[in-house]
Amino acid sequence: MAILQWSDTFSVKEIDDQHKLLIEMINTLHNVLHANKGNESQKEIINKMAIYATTHFETEEKICCNSNLWIITPIRKNTINL
Repeated sequence: MAILQWSDTFSVKEIDDQHKLLIEMINTLHNVLHANKGNESQKEIINKMAIYATTHFETEEKICCNSNLWIITPIRKNTINL
């Protein structure tokens, strides 16, 4: 059962694709939690999400810096706090 669904109202393809993958990971974790598949499965998914989140924030920051988008300040702050 999906707890999040993708919306096509977002617009940067590279970031959209990454968001979709993160949503898939969240939904996979949700399913693992509800199926009681054990701590190792949960840890594996969470570790993958943490690693991928770093890559994702680096991509967002690169795109925002290159396009001078206003969102750069919150992204940089979140990246620093990871």
